[in-house]
Amino acid sequence: MRRSFSLTVHGSPPVHMLVSHLAQDEDFVGDARRILALSEDSYARLTDALRQSTGFLDRRAVQELASELLGEDGKAVAKVVSRVSSILRDAEEPLEDSFKAFSRVINDTMTTLEPDERAEFCTRIEQLAVVPRGLALQHKSEHLADVLGDELADLQLICDLRPILNAERTEVLGAIPVTTLHLELAGNSTKLDIHLSEEQLKDLCQKVDDARNKLAILKEFSANHNVTIPRTSATLSE
Repeated sequence: MRRSFSLTVHGSPPVHMLVSHLAQDEDFVGDARRILALSEDSYARLTDALRQSTGFLDRRAVQELASELLGEDGKAVAKVVSRVSSILRDAEEPLEDSFKAFSRVINDTMTTLEPDERAEFCTRIEQLAVVPRGLALQHKSEHLADVLGDELADLQLICDLRPILNAERTEVLGAIPVTTLHLELAGNSTKLDIHLSEEQLKDLCQKVDDARNKLAILKEFSANHNVTIPRTSATLSE
């Protein structure tokens, strides 16, 4: 019977707590077996490629690299690498300490694997998910994007007509077109409904066009000066 765990912790949970649950999860045990199933040659080639990468290694970049080297197995292996990298780097403790906690829990509690398999899994995770500089760069860029401000979960412009009735409320004498800007922030229940006049709506559209033009100029500047723009929640996936 497949067992799954649901763990909700506000803030960054201690690595040992999260890994203790993962070590008993069949899906994660399957991930570990997938990493262990890599031949020595495949493991060495993937490790070298990740270590030598000088760019930002987001999930898609890791997947593309792994798929090129491993074929059909690349996508699944890349998913494990990116997932463990995020777990270790999202922790409040330094990366070195979070990996030590990860290794300790895996070796002590992932009893569905033999002791030598647990040790080898941790060794491979260190080389695949801890050492590569590109993973650290990507995590830093994602953190920067997250702390820029509250993330927008939903944005809508709602247009309707508000009728003007006679005193007896039996006849529509006229109507006023109304535009409402509806905003919802991610991570909390904050919702804002802002009335916009037609002039304000026109001004908003102009400001959006101005912002898009500024972004285009900034991206062109970055490209001309070899400045990489990583894929994050704050940038378009291209």
